[in-house]
Parts: sequence; C-alpha cells; structure tokens
Amino acid sequence: MEHRYLSFFAFLLSAGGLLAQPVLDSANVDTTGLTFNVFAVTDQGTSNPLLDGANVTWDFSGASTVLVGTAAFAPAHYSPNAGDFPQANWMFQYDILGSTTYNFGILSAAGLEIVSEQYPGPNQVVYSDYRQALVFPFNYLGGYQDDYTPQGGSPMTDLWSYSAYGTIESALDTVENVVKQVSTNGTIVFWSSDPIYPFVTIDPNLGVAVLIPTNVGIDERLREVALTVFPNPVQDQLRVTGTEDLETWAVLDATGRVVLSGQVQGNSGQVIDVRSLNAGMYQFLGQGPAAIGREGFVVTR
Repeated sequence: MEHRYLSFFAFLLSAGGLLAQPVLDSANVDTTGLTFNVFAVTDQGTSNPLLDGANVTWDFSGASTVLVGTAAFAPAHYSPNAGDFPQANWMFQYDILGSTTYNFGILSAAGLEIVSEQYPGPNQVVYSDYRQALVFPFNYLGGYQDDYTPQGGSPMTDLWSYSAYGTIESALDTVENVVKQVSTNGTIVFWSSDPIYPFVTIDPNLGVAVLIPTNVGIDERLREVALTVFPNPVQDQLRVTGTEDLETWAVLDATGRVVLSGQVQGNSGQVIDVRSLNAGMYQFLGQGPAAIGREGFVVTR
C-alpha cells in the first residue's frame, strides 16, 4: 500500500493567511463519538460546491433537503459487527431507510484508513489494501495519493487534495473552518475541522448528503405522519395520500440515492410518474416544517 504525501504549494502565502487555515489533525477527533441526522439534498439550487481557495463562503441555503436517517462516527466496538474486523478501531454507522450498515476504519495519528464499507449488505466492499480517507495533518493545498484494492478486484488509485477552506451556510446549519477535500474520482467532502466529521459529502454515484450533529436519533421536532401509497407494486403512476402536512418529497432507491423529488401539490394526495425508474424497491419520503412521512413501494416492469 502506498500513500505518498504530495506538496501542492505553488505560491507564497502570507503569514496571516497561514494562521487562518484550518488543519485536519487526529487531535480534533472527538474520541467519545458523534451522532448525526442525515439529510439528502434533493435540489442543490444555486449552490456552487466547486468554489476553491482561501476563506470561501459556500452558500447552500437555497438547497432542498429531506431527512433520510441517522449516522454515528464512533469507536468500532459500538457496532455488533466489530468482531468481523478486529483490526478496525473506528466506524461510521449509517441507519438509512431502516437499513443499518457500517464503514469500519483504522484511526491513528497518521490518518484514517477504511477497511470496509456498507457492511453488511448487498453493496458491501471489503478492502485487501485499505482505502485512505484522510491523512494527518492535512494542510491547505496539500494532498496525497491513495492506492487501494477491493477484495477480488483490481488495484485502484485516487488523488486527494485540500483545495479550499471557509464557511458553509445552509438552511440546516452554518459551519465555519470547513475544509474542502476533492478527489480525482469526482467525490467532494466538506469536513468540519473541529471536531472532525464529514459535514457535506458529494458522491457522483450517490448524490449529496449532509450530516447535522445531534444527540437524538431522529429530530424530535418532526412528527411522523402516516402515508398510504397505491398501487403497490406500481408500474407507471404512484399515488400518495396523507401528505397534507408535507411540503417536499423525494423517492430514494435501495442505496439511499435520490432518484425523484419535487414539491407536494395540494391536499388531495401526490401523484408521481415512476415510469423512468427501474424495477426494484424504493422509499417515498416527505417532509414539512414539523412533520415527516415515509413509505416503501415496489416498481415492477
């Protein structure tokens, strides 16, 4: 396994600028663990995550989101599956749409390596040569090369760089001292630097997710409402009733990716054209100022 640290300093920075730059370091990991509500972004609006540089402000306040589950960033022994990866001492736990999976990792003073992802489940990946999620310390305009191998797969290489830092403003939260990490595989991660956690993740395959720290599993401000979907299974038009207290909706596939979304229209129920979806299991999620509703359905072809 090779993780060569590359220097991308191409010009001189002022002393004042250097002092303002957040650094990702192992000392800023909360060793007691953190819990989150997970929101999927259904519409990025006018937000521009591609901005790079020093002291950037990323305005995501116009983005539309829907609550899809919870997550935790904590020591591995909290997982009942920790014994399957005794080398791991840290984990990300995701409870999305009623399914719990783990990303197991090795956290050290040198960085965070990923041993497995989405485990256990049909989309699980176990690495024979671990993937490097972070190196410590991670400084502005620094980067590293990550060479990793999935079990039974071919060796792969990604280049990661620390391309920007600044503040993210959103309707969910405002976070300062954010570090932007970008990869040649198209992934962008905005890290809170203290404590360290991935605030916004943009994955070209899975979409955009936002993690909001919380001490509860589900936002207690949101009341669960009962929804009815029919016909189920469905081929072309899905009707959803019980949406009177909801304002936005999204359809997620089995991986948690948003595949359809929109605004709730009227009080007589929502009609959704699902002809563009492949056969499989999906989840309808609706959200309003004080309510949330979810119901699964199956698309047949």
